[in-house]
Amino acid sequence: MELTQLEDSFVDIGGHFLTSAFDLREKMENMKAIVFVWDGVFNGGHKDITASSNYSVVDTTGVDLLRYGYFLANKSMLKVAVMSDTDNLLCLQLAKKEHYDNVYLNVANKEEAIRHFCNKHDINPDEVIFVYDDVADLKVAEHMGIRLAVGRLSSPLFVEYVERNHLADYISTCQGNEHAVRELMELLLALLDQHFNVIDHKNEHRQNHHDYLTRKAMIETVTNKSAGELKLQARV
Repeated sequence: MELTQLEDSFVDIGGHFLTSAFDLREKMENMKAIVFVWDGVFNGGHKDITASSNYSVVDTTGVDLLRYGYFLANKSMLKVAVMSDTDNLLCLQLAKKEHYDNVYLNVANKEEAIRHFCNKHDINPDEVIFVYDDVADLKVAEHMGIRLAVGRLSSPLFVEYVERNHLADYISTCQGNEHAVRELMELLLALLDQHFNVIDHKNEHRQNHHDYLTRKAMIETVTNKSAGELKLQARV
């Protein structure tokens, strides 16, 4: 897809580029990992009585498509982490089911979690894509390679602050409970120029997709050993 067409496609639905698609494609060549804030990104931020918050298969499919597209483009696996400020069992279950590399629960300091993640995988913060949604995430966003902010109609002044201080490269039109993750994953896939390849390969059961699934299944999710982890082990 031509980059001007790419920008038009996302601007037409209400997305906002603070960094041009041309510059983002160049940045994308250096990315080795993606880190998601969980609450407010995969959902609207609501929590149930157990402090868990839900997710949508539409969004998690988008993450899987991005990982496969990255595998096609780079012949290596994109490192993936999610972080939540609570003991979020659903977050943990998804990370294990999808073989994400790391899940951080009860996170009080996101900068420390990012440092741990980068040190563990021997990568630099400017090689990480960061997907976030709120004020508590801005210190981390300052140092990341690509910053993708989830838009929210109820926070126009926050969005303005992000724009003024250039703390995001793109702001989604969809909110967390409206499949913002899927929007952002399709943008990244287009920047990789793999958006149609992943669909063709998956539908045709090509060898590349089998190889990707094999590599993915080998990833053992590492947690910070919260109570949520103990609950999950008790159910097995």
